[in-house]
Amino acid sequence: MKVLVVLYHRFELWNAPSWFTVRLKQDFPQLEIVHLATYDGIEIHLPDAEIAITWSLRPEQFTLARKLRWIHSPAAAVHQLMFPELINSDAILTNAREVHGPVVAEHVIALIFALAKRLPDAVRFQHEHEWGQERMWQSRPRPR
Repeated sequence: MKVLVVLYHRFELWNAPSWFTVRLKQDFPQLEIVHLATYDGIEIHLPDAEIAITWSLRPEQFTLARKLRWIHSPAAAVHQLMFPELINSDAILTNAREVHGPVVAEHVIALIFALAKRLPDAVRFQHEHEWGQERMWQSRPRPR
């Protein structure tokens, strides 16, 4: 069974790290794992891929994937994959929407704490090489 991993994005942090497919190959030696760093050449691997882990596929690419049974997107949104060819096929589309909620909530709480403790002011004072402790706690932030 061939698994095609194509997780390229212009935002570098969203690209699949090289260890990802190394780990997949170690954990699932019975699978043929193909990792493409970009979407260039994806058409060569689509005809015999049964699983695709990707952000997106175009309708003409999906049409080439005659054996594709499962597409997994690590994104929460999959609107870019909701084209008639896929909707009307037997391929299963899954995403990672449940994964992102707790991380986003934790990030929001961290930002609230940072603002409550006036972290932006502390960073500004640090860049100005100023102790600033008294000024931070004696003055109140102005409403915006």
